Amino acid sequence: MVLTALDEVIVSAILVYCSSEPIIVFGGSVTGWVSLVSYRVMVLGEPLDSHIYDYLSFMTILLFLGAGLAVTFSAAAIASLKKPRWRRVAVPGLFASSLVLLVAVSLMQALIRLAVSEARHIEVRSIRTSAGLITFPREKIVLTHVYGLATSKWLLAAILLSIIASSYILYTLPEETAKNRAREKR
Repeated sequence: MVLTALDEVIVSAILVYCSSEPIIVFGGSVTGWVSLVSYRVMVLGEPLDSHIYDYLSFMTILLFLGAGLAVTFSAAAIASLKKPRWRRVAVPGLFASSLVLLVAVSLMQALIRLAVSEARHIEVRSIRTSAGLITFPREKIVLTHVYGLATSKWLLAAILLSIIASSYILYTLPEETAKNRAREKR
């Protein structure tokens, strides 16, 4: 149970880290960065307002709520080692929080793919001025290490392992509770 709780805390920390750090860095005529929490993108020195990046910031609140819920239930599961009465609440909470983490990480990966898709649509090819046509070099889009971490299959594998372990613990909980009651009667 402790390893399952620790797994959920680590995945929650990765989720918060990946949401907070820049995922995309721009170079060329478009400069700046994008994370799920905020963004700063400049096109030819002018700030870019993107409804999609604003939407990402709003949706990231759900990721933080999911991570907070998982950490809370993981702490309760660890605390239930000292107080067996808490197990009836902590173990189902641990299972539920692993399911919430599965949804949160899937949502984070979808939001990151949306951010990358939006970044590929930002372009400045040429501008016509009174002096003629000014052609700009192609924008440079760099995906940071956070992209690789956030879209890793290992992250989903860790959550699936947590779901399997917590469902096993949840399945064996009635037997353990019955044994504890029998010990208390003696």
